[in-house]
Amino acid sequence: VLRQWAGSYTMTPDGNPIVDETSVPGFYVSVAMCGHGFMLGPALGKNMAQFMTTGKWAYDMSEFSFNRNFSSKTEALK
Repeated sequence: VLRQWAGSYTMTPDGNPIVDETSVPGFYVSVAMCGHGFMLGPALGKNMAQFMTTGKWAYDMSEFSFNRNFSSKTEALK
């Protein structure tokens, strides 16, 4: 073994990140990338920046909402 790496990452029950405005005005989050932050970060960052400046998402972000239904999701339990 020449090298080894280990780390942990956050998971949501459905395996999608949380990208949304919080109940605190002006406080936004883009978290729990479920190990895909390097891949998703640039696109989600650009979309979040547009939302923060215009109040409108460039794309439908409902699957990344705080308020989505997690009740039947088990991705994080795999």
